[in-house]
Amino acid sequence: MVAMIATAACSDSDEADSASSNSVVGDESGEETSPSGVVIRGVAFVPADIEVAVGTEVKWSNEDSVDHTVTSGVQREQGVPGVEEDTDARPDGMFDENLPEEGDTFAFTFDEPGTYAYYCDVHASMTGEITVK
Repeated sequence: MVAMIATAACSDSDEADSASSNSVVGDESGEETSPSGVVIRGVAFVPADIEVAVGTEVKWSNEDSVDHTVTSGVQREQGVPGVEEDTDARPDGMFDENLPEEGDTFAFTFDEPGTYAYYCDVHASMTGEITVK
């Protein structure tokens, strides 16, 4: 009987460990995100900046009902009409994926350490950074 209770306790513990390793985590703002993932919500990348290990696949998921892109490189600066011009975006060609509808996803594996900037080509305010260590 004691052995059965111990086995049941281990089984419950294993299920809890498995569930916690697959659960969502929070970023600094308390927003829920998936491990090694970025959610596009409210015309923003959540979280915008993440740190991952070499060889990690990062997945972006569009939860908005509007078109977005996930484009590697540096976003343009928005100019003030009549005062200054904006600068062109500088995509670096590593990835450029259109996520036009809610539910669309894109994944990319980062095989080299470094810092990788990305942005949405549709919305100038949407930028982010992946740090790979």
